Amino acid sequence: MSKHIEALTDQVFTFVSELYAYGVREVVISPGSTLDTASNSN
Repeated sequence: MSKHIEALTDQVFTFVSELYAYGVREVVISPGSTLDTASNSN
């Protein structure tokens, strides 16, 4: 599990570093839709 966390941390750091290098200073992180599929079956 530790290797997985380390790999994910490296990927996120690299992604954020690239955004910063391109001048991005503000980011909104949204989890997306939280609708339950059962409630959509009408």
